Amino acid sequence: PNGVIPETFGLPFLRPDLGCLIEVCLMLIVSVALFCDHSLNQALHIAEGYNQDDTRKIGNPPDRFLVIAAAMWADLALFSVFGYGFRAAYYGRVALLFYWPRTRAVFSSAISALKDLLNIMVFWLSTVVFFAWLMMVILHDISEGIEVDPDFGSFSAAFMSLFAIATGSNFPDAMDPLVQQHRWMVVVFYPFTFLTVLLFTQLMLAVVYGAYQQGAKVRMKEFYVNRNRALMTVFTILATKHEGEIGLGRDCFERLISHLQDLPVFRRQLRIENSGIFFQALDDDKNHLLCAREFLDTCECLLYDFWVTHETSVLTRKFGLHLPSLTNFIAQGNLDRVVWGLICVNILLVMLETYWLFNGLDNPTWVEDLESAISLMYLVDVALRLSVTSFHAYWAIPKNRFDFMVSWVLFLTGVCSLIPSMAHVRPLLTYLSLLRILRVFRLLRNIKRFH
Repeated sequence: PNGVIPETFGLPFLRPDLGCLIEVCLMLIVSVALFCDHSLNQALHIAEGYNQDDTRKIGNPPDRFLVIAAAMWADLALFSVFGYGFRAAYYGRVALLFYWPRTRAVFSSAISALKDLLNIMVFWLSTVVFFAWLMMVILHDISEGIEVDPDFGSFSAAFMSLFAIATGSNFPDAMDPLVQQHRWMVVVFYPFTFLTVLLFTQLMLAVVYGAYQQGAKVRMKEFYVNRNRALMTVFTILATKHEGEIGLGRDCFERLISHLQDLPVFRRQLRIENSGIFFQALDDDKNHLLCAREFLDTCECLLYDFWVTHETSVLTRKFGLHLPSLTNFIAQGNLDRVVWGLICVNILLVMLETYWLFNGLDNPTWVEDLESAISLMYLVDVALRLSVTSFHAYWAIPKNRFDFMVSWVLFLTGVCSLIPSMAHVRPLLTYLSLLRILRVFRLLRNIKRFH
């Protein structure tokens, strides 16, 4: 109503002419990207020795998406001229999702798992049919003179009720009336629920995950084989003989880095002054020469972003203030234990404040003082770490960035709450403290699957 979409908080409808203009702009971007990808694939195939006719027979994925884009352009033109209701562009946009390799990989894994999924589905449906028949046999023997639940009044009704229970959509409501009449019916319902809801559903998930994992292994193997083949080609071209050994010297490696730096993908990541760090990281045997095995690790090494920074704090470098006791205290994890204790106290404080809030009680006066003290202790934690570690080394660790930002926000909010004109920000301390409590999710790192 009134030209707005109620489900999107009153977002207004776009006029047809404005919507067509936006669609034209987006279609131009998609078409240019597809055409560039098509041209690049043609050039690569020709460079690999295929002629023009061979490249047409190969049928690259961008060719199919160019056809989809052309059909979407035709659909847009017909809609602009005739204004009909049916649009093929909606289906074309869904088809364009398969332009991304990740989407194609997931879809191919699902297709490969379809056979196993169908087998499990047959067992799943057979279990529903068997238990529906069993329910009819049992109810036929015990229902003489007793009103039967309509959800299990016939085989078809029992099948539909058990099917709904197996999907979890009507559990346990569908079985409650029958269980209230005959408590022992749980002996039938519980095994059925275990088989359909727990066992077969998890088997389906395991089959899909296994198929995706197997497909991922195949794609990764193909990727590494092709990459190592290309790296060996580069090594053969660049390698020279040094004192009876064939490999790349440091000068040749630095020239390679300088040329790679001209590529857009490496322009912001590679620095010629860091080439020595790359070379030392690759030179495992420290003979100042990269053999073929060491050169194959180049791609992994180049993915890292190296930078040079001081490890010790400015207090040690500028003023000669060494703090060995504090350094050992932090290195042994004792400061982390103290911070975890503060977080536990913070959690208990939040629970107490929630209890008092729900019961209409006022917070004691010591609560605000304790919140301010905890906020200050978080800032002390940051200050102690920066007293033994340089800021750049501290900032390189993501969790330290999070702690630094949250600690300062908590501290500044607490300071502002002490100002009479800004006392209204005091309740924000409770919600901001929850950010620091999010550190408990770091415990998931102790689980191997979350590494």
